[in-house]
Amino acid sequence: LIPLILKKYKDLSTNKLNKLIILMYFASLGLGFIIIEIVLMQKFILFLGHPVYALSIILFSLLVFSGLGSYTTKFVSFEKIKKNIFGSLIALFFIILFYFYFVPIVFNRYIGLRLLSRIIISIVLLFPIALVLGRFLPLGFKLIDKNYHLMIPWAWGINGTMSVVGSVTALILAINLGFNLTLMIGFILYLLTLGLVFKKI
Repeated sequence: LIPLILKKYKDLSTNKLNKLIILMYFASLGLGFIIIEIVLMQKFILFLGHPVYALSIILFSLLVFSGLGSYTTKFVSFEKIKKNIFGSLIALFFIILFYFYFVPIVFNRYIGLRLLSRIIISIVLLFPIALVLGRFLPLGFKLIDKNYHLMIPWAWGINGTMSVVGSVTALILAINLGFNLTLMIGFILYLLTLGLVFKKI
């Protein structure tokens, strides 16, 4: 953020409310994504049997499938961007509910299988949430590119900054509040993206 503050602070001098909403959108994505990612890694450690397996499988699945989700936004027209963001948010809500209630049942039932089977089950479980999470960032960029192109560097900067902050925040929250509540906080952060959906940008 320091280069942006030093070189591009004038970009924020006009339409301050809209630009604040834009920054909130990308900050929420950075913080929310990393919180959800770290919670998932912690949840899958027991099922996969080792932190190294959990780290590699979770990162691999989230990066690949969120990349796939990002690619699907290529075909979204400008007029349907907000509708797609809202739809992705609803999908994320139901997926997280599934993680709350059904994933523990899956873990208990299949934890005795051999490692390869557990890895395959983990990848299948991670596919839907990663696919949905991957859609928010490119949809946001497509939305602001038309009228707020100068905000794209700010969007990248705040998103990256909050991802770093979020990695520490997620651990603090998980230790004090537990994984399920921390996962819900990650989703609540995604709710802040509604500002960009309902505000005329």
